[in-house]
Amino acid sequence: MSLIYNGTTITDIVYNGVSLTSLIYNGTTVWNAMYDVQYLVIGGGGGAGNGDTGSGAGGGAGGYRSLTSSVTVGTSYSIIIGGGGSWGTTGSRGTDSSAFGNTSAGGGGGGNRMGNGPTGGSSGGAGAGDYRYNRTAPTPSPAGQGNYGGSSGYFAGGRVGYGGGGGAGGAGGTGFDWGTPNGGSGLTWYDGVTRGGGGAGNGYNSNDGSGGSGGGGNCNVSGAVNTGGGGGGYAGSGGSGIVIVRYIGVQRGSGGTITSSGGYTYHKFTGSGTFVA
Repeated sequence: MSLIYNGTTITDIVYNGVSLTSLIYNGTTVWNAMYDVQYLVIGGGGGAGNGDTGSGAGGGAGGYRSLTSSVTVGTSYSIIIGGGGSWGTTGSRGTDSSAFGNTSAGGGGGGNRMGNGPTGGSSGGAGAGDYRYNRTAPTPSPAGQGNYGGSSGYFAGGRVGYGGGGGAGGAGGTGFDWGTPNGGSGLTWYDGVTRGGGGAGNGYNSNDGSGGSGGGGNCNVSGAVNTGGGGGGYAGSGGSGIVIVRYIGVQRGSGGTITSSGGYTYHKFTGSGTFVA
């Protein structure tokens, strides 16, 4: 009995006593039961907070992680896509996304006049402080998945400034001293797309910010779907998260929307599902 590869007899089989791990021809591996994948995991963006008529803090972007893992041929891996947080008096945190045992946190919610919102991968913008008091946004948690939201302040004459939400690539802008509370910028992955922008903050009789690059919502606009973008101040919900898997060469796995570019195969998950290696 022989094993044939492209019309030529395979010369060596590597077997670990449990399963076939590879086929080797003349010292070169022609098939392997494991291969490496690179993948992007972004949590759902945080919702905006609102504290004064028409104004509020931007939601933070969902946690952003770019990772590499080895997968085993034929094994199924669960993919979870987090949803965006809702806007409200205090914006709610987005929900987590996960793939291959690694989780990206949902983005933090924007704050209101009385305090800050819940923390997340990137934190939401700070709620306005009391008279002539500047409030700092909460620390992103867990660390390493995003950036701080912008600080805020409350001033005489009715000027109230709310911070922009933090983004995957930068902090949110400040909403005090007539700062411009833009959402923090996102990051660009291997596929050339920028995601993970923070939501804009805005103020009552103060400057309005713009959503961060990569899906952050402008004022009163929700973050873009499947970017993990934060919701824009006062009435913007967070955008849903995403998982993208890629590996070099022709298609080997299944699951998600499958495309090929630059010598890589991509599997894009816009909703929860299963990747089969």
